[in-house]
Amino acid sequence: MFNDLEQVSKENPNQKVYSKSIDSEFSLEEIVFSIKGPRGRYHQKKAPINGSEEIEVVFDKLIPGSYYVEAFARGKYSNDNRMYDIYAGKASKTIAEEKTDRLELPLFLNDGELEIYVDIDEEVYGTSEAIITVLDTNEKILYEKRSRNTKLSALKPNRYQIEAAINIDGKNYETKTDQIKVRPGKTETLRISFNGASLVLSISDLQKEPKTPNDLAGFFVDDKVLLKWSKSDEENIRGYVVARSEGRDGKKVMLLPETTETSFVDDTVTKNGEYYYYVCSVDEESLMSQWSEPVKVVVDRDFFGLKDNARWQITEKFTVKNRDGQVSSSEANTHILAVLETKFSSKDKIYKMQLSNNNGEAKKYYIKLADKTYTYYDESSNDETKIGVLPLLYKDKIRPFVPLNDGTLFEPLEINDFNNDLSVYEALAKGYSNTEYCYKIHAYSGYFEITITKELLNGNLLITEIIAQRE
Repeated sequence: MFNDLEQVSKENPNQKVYSKSIDSEFSLEEIVFSIKGPRGRYHQKKAPINGSEEIEVVFDKLIPGSYYVEAFARGKYSNDNRMYDIYAGKASKTIAEEKTDRLELPLFLNDGELEIYVDIDEEVYGTSEAIITVLDTNEKILYEKRSRNTKLSALKPNRYQIEAAINIDGKNYETKTDQIKVRPGKTETLRISFNGASLVLSISDLQKEPKTPNDLAGFFVDDKVLLKWSKSDEENIRGYVVARSEGRDGKKVMLLPETTETSFVDDTVTKNGEYYYYVCSVDEESLMSQWSEPVKVVVDRDFFGLKDNARWQITEKFTVKNRDGQVSSSEANTHILAVLETKFSSKDKIYKMQLSNNNGEAKKYYIKLADKTYTYYDESSNDETKIGVLPLLYKDKIRPFVPLNDGTLFEPLEINDFNNDLSVYEALAKGYSNTEYCYKIHAYSGYFEITITKELLNGNLLITEIIAQRE
């Protein structure tokens, strides 16, 4: 019965070699015969295998006609108690009436099945597809499918090579290869997993980040934000980077390029509002420090202008010092300067203002700008009147006007060199009487400070400090 298998094997040497290796893996125990004939009648018989080459069973009392005959040699594989159909044979036979027919049915190694599962870690590869390829021992492709799992039936007992590839956007990024032996009558399972790669990092030399810059200050002057900070005392500092945010909790936007200076001019601010600025150090290895504490800068392009409802608190302090630097007298007073109304025409601009002191005394003034000249009038007359310091915006430059005792005004002192020093400016100005004054001016958004030093005839110094701060 099994000799016929040997004849088939001689025609295929590869199958012969493999079939002998399979013989050592199982033991046959029985043969199951079944026939199906006219009217769908089904008959089955079993016979034990006792080492004989031929096993014979008899089916009698059959209806004459055509029959479909099957036989399976069943057995167990080592370390497996289940029964499998290891050999199989099929044939057809027509039985005549009142006649005993004989059928010799050779058995061949049964086909096997193969289930393939591809496990893909979606945290690594996402919802990528897999391509499964099955090859024979000669590396000939027998089957290929785009799927994460598949089942192949009717496979001849043999060893197969399985390839699984991760396919992303039509490109195979990773391929794994495995082999599996398909045995007759049995379903084999192969699982291939893609879990991604691993990288172990170890730190042997922890590099220290540079120190954060100190003393960050910012001002809004001449339609630009000017920033200044202290120079780092570390030797390996390559430069500094500035960042800006709209609001304290807003997203930081780095302002490039990196600078080697300890000051920075931001001329990219396009709208009024509160801005927060930060600075950090960058060393020669491009390692950045922590951001500094923010400095708030209020951008208001009308800050030094005169407009309705603008209010300024003006403090004047007069100090006289003798030649030894001792203070001989000191006096201070505070005023509130408010813009009550503005009127504009094609020829001039008129501002109605009120100056009041701590005693509740108030006086109204009119300021007229015509032909690039400012004139001052009180409410009851057209006489020029001393009203203190006015911070005015003219031709986009800050120009303080300081009246003299006789009511005349100094020539406007232009401040246009903010890039050299952000806080203190010294200038020499001459009045109409050619009297010389030394000015020190601090000016930034919402704040205006002037210190005027004049040498008196007796050699003493008269120091006038005027601070105007917008409320």
